[in-house]
Amino acid sequence: MTKFDWRIDSKNYLSNRNRHADKLSTKDFVRYVVGSLDEYKKQYTWEQLKAKALNRCHACVDLNRKKSVAAKRLLKHFEKINEELGTEECVALEFDQIFQFPVKGVPNKPEFRCFGYVLDNIFYLVYLDPDHEVYKE
Repeated sequence: MTKFDWRIDSKNYLSNRNRHADKLSTKDFVRYVVGSLDEYKKQYTWEQLKAKALNRCHACVDLNRKKSVAAKRLLKHFEKINEELGTEECVALEFDQIFQFPVKGVPNKPEFRCFGYVLDNIFYLVYLDPDHEVYKE
């Protein structure tokens, strides 16, 4: 069983164009985003998460087929990250390494998600999607 762990990839963080996510106070970021991911860290293994034990958490294997502007922008960003990882660390991300997690408890934002990639069994947070625009169609 592989423990779920996470980090913020500050180097590759992609700001949210509508700025809702980036307007979160530090207190709210810690309360909701960090709180949700830390809760998942305590409750789930990677095997459970990959088997969809957590509702609305999944690998984004179909990201390249999504038509929303947010999805296209995020895909392009992951391609850039993938290019840099290939150069710096000789790794290549696959779509099954891109994950979304629900962010729980944010007032008036029941569809809030965060996106990132998995490398060496660590989830690297790179994007906040308060209105679930990436998968909105």
